[in-house]
Amino acid sequence: MDKSHTLNKASKKVSKNRAQKAGCPSKTRQSTLKDHFAVRRSSRKCKSVLDNEKHCTVVSKLLSKEEDGLKAVDIEGKGRGIVATRFFAKGDFLCEYSGDLISEVEARKREAQYVINPSIGCYMYYFTFKGEKFCVDATNDNNRCGRLINHSRTAANAVTKVLSVDGQPYLYLVAATDVSPGDELQYDYGDHTRASVEAHPWLKL
Repeated sequence: MDKSHTLNKASKKVSKNRAQKAGCPSKTRQSTLKDHFAVRRSSRKCKSVLDNEKHCTVVSKLLSKEEDGLKAVDIEGKGRGIVATRFFAKGDFLCEYSGDLISEVEARKREAQYVINPSIGCYMYYFTFKGEKFCVDATNDNNRCGRLINHSRTAANAVTKVLSVDGQPYLYLVAATDVSPGDELQYDYGDHTRASVEAHPWLKL
């Protein structure tokens, strides 16, 4: 066997190994674009990660009682109401509907007492959580914005949502549309019964 041929083969093998260790493409295969350009990996987050971040953000705002960008004002023909002092995009957190979280049974007892004195007003919000009915009673003025947001069926720009924090339901509002500074916040109270509408004609609006 030709010794020079053997040495040549050995030399080529050593060169190939060094190239592979250095991360260079071997001459024994055809190079590709990946050998010359770095592979770009997407920085986009998956839906589950984004949903978890959004959940944590809402929990933080609820626990810190955030009401940034909201202001209580007197509105002609309505009394007090809430207006935005900054822009809110559709879906943005607005505020908690804060009050006493009670059972439906307790809520009905309180409601019967409130009816006796019409000057008290009623700020009770009934909702269902995990198949059980609850109520947030915000009748006592707690200086929170949620209880002052007025009703509208035709011009609602906010909507209520429920979120569980450590097993406890929290009622809060988010923007149903884009909201501009100066816009009054309104949402549908959801009470469309004939008796309620007859007693409170503004529920039609």
